[in-house]
Amino acid sequence: MIWREIRLTVRSARRRDYVQRVTTRRCDIVDADSPGTYHCISRCVRRTSLLDDPKRRAWIVSRLAFLSEFMAIDVVSFAIMRNHIHLLLTTRPEIVARWTDREVAMRRTALLPNQRWRKKHGVPRDAEPSETEIESMLLDRPRLSRARRELSTLGLFHRLLKEPCARAWNREEHVTGHFWEGRFKSPKVLDMQGLLQVAQYVELNEVHACVASSISSSRWTSASRQWRRLYNLVEKMLQSTDRGPEELARKISRFAWEPAFPCRISPLTEFQQVQTPRGTTERKVSAGLATGCEIPSLASYLALLDRNGRRQRPDKPGWIPRWEPDPLRVLFDGILNNLGVDQRPNPIRVRSLEAQLRRVTVPSISTAKNFPSSRGSCYGSEESMRREACRRGRRWLWRGILSHVAA
Repeated sequence: MIWREIRLTVRSARRRDYVQRVTTRRCDIVDADSPGTYHCISRCVRRTSLLDDPKRRAWIVSRLAFLSEFMAIDVVSFAIMRNHIHLLLTTRPEIVARWTDREVAMRRTALLPNQRWRKKHGVPRDAEPSETEIESMLLDRPRLSRARRELSTLGLFHRLLKEPCARAWNREEHVTGHFWEGRFKSPKVLDMQGLLQVAQYVELNEVHACVASSISSSRWTSASRQWRRLYNLVEKMLQSTDRGPEELARKISRFAWEPAFPCRISPLTEFQQVQTPRGTTERKVSAGLATGCEIPSLASYLALLDRNGRRQRPDKPGWIPRWEPDPLRVLFDGILNNLGVDQRPNPIRVRSLEAQLRRVTVPSISTAKNFPSSRGSCYGSEESMRREACRRGRRWLWRGILSHVAA
């Protein structure tokens, strides 16, 4: 009898250890009370190309902008592929804690209105939150507390992103059943180096899949959106000021890399800014990561992204060919060619600014040859992995970064 109990104990211990190695609970990965960055991956059912239609991809991009407007989640980067999507999201529960009850009720009602009540009272489905709806939530304290907690959760974000489109597109094709393949994966990013690696991995998806041949042509990733932000900045500065190329280059190099769709902090402030030692303001993309990490400038980040995109990875079929111009050359050529005769700046001044900007935007972050994988439950350095394992009460963690030697 004693040996039977010992065998059962050993068998249950082995089974528990196997479950811990194969699956990880979402609550073990995601710390709902602290800010954190997560690489979320969702695939279509049977990995079929259900997102091949550009209208569907455009809907997902616009939906990401809508959700970041009302939830405390930053969309750092994204890639909408033919059969799956990559999202690099930063949860911001510390922002929700500063919101008033009325603002929480307004945001939650805008995201999930009571359609049954609206139909009964003749209110349009897409109308803005009414005073009656807001007051109803303010009087329901448990519901309000749950809404405050969920406004910075990955679960509600993916529910509001994936469920409406799945229902609509199933009706469009006259089919029923699942549109998305199971639940989304959410490996955690532990430090700034891991954040840069994962962000580049996400934004180079179209290049690695041979869908795009450059950063600016990656239409359905946040890389083209970041490039367009830099383009608009340089174009505006060339038209609004007569300063010299050196001063303009220094000013542009201080324009920091920020999320593709930053969350809206409050109705009064359009975006959150933090003061840096250099006296400039920049988006805090490193929320939940180790403090003291330097955020690269937008120009430096695009240069680093282009450099890594030109590497031939042994596990990916595509890369940026050597005859493709870099993002800065495409940017300044576009400024010279697309503006009218009256608005066109002096070509000599534009080329001088390009040369000066190249000197000051050398990537200060090493281009490591480690590439993220969809496996594992976190990304980061060995020290970050040890701290995260201690937080979860585990002896070790499966690291989600593979080492490949560039060809």
